[in-house]
Amino acid sequence: MIQTKTHKVKVWDHNDAVVFVYEHQYEKINPKDKKCHKYKQWKEVLTAIPMNFSYTAELTEEMVVEKVQAVAKSLEAVYVHDCDCDELGISYIINYNRQYVNG
Repeated sequence: MIQTKTHKVKVWDHNDAVVFVYEHQYEKINPKDKKCHKYKQWKEVLTAIPMNFSYTAELTEEMVVEKVQAVAKSLEAVYVHDCDCDELGISYIINYNRQYVNG
């Protein structure tokens, strides 16, 4: 049986890459004011997948990017069927050249 739980995932500054799945959240700034149409918005991380590549692995930056993008695309293929897929996003960070991409 699946139960609601919060799990910790460690992401270190020395990880070679991290892939994130996040959900866009919003909340009325003043919920008591029915005429208020202003919202605060933020992203809530649903999961983070740290990736590391061995020093002995002879990978070019291009190969690392391909591997990280393959994980992001696989997650996209899974989450595209989520009922809230329009509120979900996938992004990744690669430490090789500090590249950041939002999907």
